[in-house]
Amino acid sequence: MVNYQETLEKGSFWWKDILNLLDTFESLSKVDVQNSQTCLFWQDNWMQQPLKLDYPELYSFAKNRWISVHTVYHQQSIHDLFNLPLST
Repeated sequence: MVNYQETLEKGSFWWKDILNLLDTFESLSKVDVQNSQTCLFWQDNWMQQPLKLDYPELYSFAKNRWISVHTVYHQQSIHDLFNLPLST
């Protein structure tokens, strides 16, 4: 997955300006999930808002914060997604 902070540290000034607008663009857009392999479970706006904002406590226990929706739905066990034990 793309590490936006790392991308901001190198590259042309033009791309740096574009990436500065990324948060604004993401807040106005919504992802159409389709095959779910390129939609990020926690980061992308595929519900009402990104799940990391809806469930910040649960997000804090996520093993992979850049996991795709496809990977989440095909996990054998929920234990593979979170650092356990979860707090109450």
